[in-house]
Amino acid sequence: MKKIYKYKLEPNKFLVATVEMPLGRKPISVGEQNENLFVWAEIDESEEVSMDAVFYIIPTGYKELPSENLTFLGTVQMACGLVWHIYWDNDWE
Repeated sequence: MKKIYKYKLEPNKFLVATVEMPLGRKPISVGEQNENLFVWAEIDESEEVSMDAVFYIIPTGYKELPSENLTFLGTVQMACGLVWHIYWDNDWE
């Protein structure tokens, strides 16, 4: 049975965030809550194997994307004024 779960994105200094999620996950949305960045994903709770999902947090005006094989999840306008464009690296799916 699939459910929707919320995961906090905590980017490193290179603006990459990794989140452990069950295999077969499907990120569906990104947004801000309480000044934090989150991704919502469809998850199969019966899946016993997990793997890190990799997300790229790209600021507006960034020179280039780190890969051509990324899935765009959305743009988030933070309350502080920053704008992030979130991509998911689903090469391992």
